[in-house]
Amino acid sequence: MASRQEEKEQRRKERLEREEAERKASARRKRLQYVFGGLLAVAAVGGIVAVLALGVLGGDDGDAGSPSGPSDAASSVELPAQKTGDLKAAAEAAGCTLDNPEIEGSTHEDKAFKAAEMIDNSFIERLDKSGYIAEAMKRGR
Repeated sequence: MASRQEEKEQRRKERLEREEAERKASARRKRLQYVFGGLLAVAAVGGIVAVLALGVLGGDDGDAGSPSGPSDAASSVELPAQKTGDLKAAAEAAGCTLDNPEIEGSTHEDKAFKAAEMIDNSFIERLDKSGYIAEAMKRGR
């Protein structure tokens, strides 16, 4: 009987040791989670502070947004005085040809369009092959 009692006591002792080891492992895992969570929070706050300091708040320029003065290279350039205000005369004096091409595609037509006039040619060709246009013309559409 003593051996059975000793066996029970041995099993109980092993079980308690296992439970203690699991409890310690769980506590260690929880501590690591808190440490990594804290580090992540510190990194996030640092990132937000860096973005605010560098991007949003800007520097200590004092005149941020105001234009700077001309550079040395720009101040040494002298532009000739304007001789004429007429575009055609200026182009002719410079030896250029002045083109005023017609605006294509952005003009407005004051007429009643038919559906066939507003569709591209490839679509019309497919409709014509199918016989739809001939049928529509018979019906007067």
